[in-house]
Amino acid sequence: MGYIAGTVTLAAVFYISLPDKMIPLTILPTVTPAPIAVYLTGAVVKPGVLYVSPESRVQDGINVAGGPLESADLEQINLAAPIVDGQKIYVPVKGEIISQQNSASVATTSEKLIIHLNTASAKDLDLLPGIGEEKASTIIVEREKRGRFQSIEDLMTVSGISKNLFLQIQPFLMLD
Repeated sequence: MGYIAGTVTLAAVFYISLPDKMIPLTILPTVTPAPIAVYLTGAVVKPGVLYVSPESRVQDGINVAGGPLESADLEQINLAAPIVDGQKIYVPVKGEIISQQNSASVATTSEKLIIHLNTASAKDLDLLPGIGEEKASTIIVEREKRGRFQSIEDLMTVSGISKNLFLQIQPFLMLD
């Protein structure tokens, strides 16, 4: 008898704890990161501004551009380098030597772009992904107003430098 009473009690508790069948189930959308823009030019089938996922590598960008041309020299660029929003990637042709400006502004060659925050010119800052002439000038004005930046993170106090933009350019910055 105790076994039956226990089973009935357990079934009643289970039934009472079930959600109301009249309450609709809400399915929340999954968060999909927004694509980032990259300017891919040089020896690719379809050069231009392309949109890729934030986790993309240079190889992924080249594939989105239709692949490399037969004349492309992929040995001069790092196909495994991560792509950042606003980046320019140049794919050279065989026999071409990438200029200092291209290798510095791309950060996909063997030379990594490093900008010294407290001494960089507006032209130097403009090489950073997502930083144009206007933001570069704003950084210079802020640096002149405050003196030197005490930390790289101080850059986030500059008007127009969002946390996302800061995270993109942080690997290329150095405090001097």
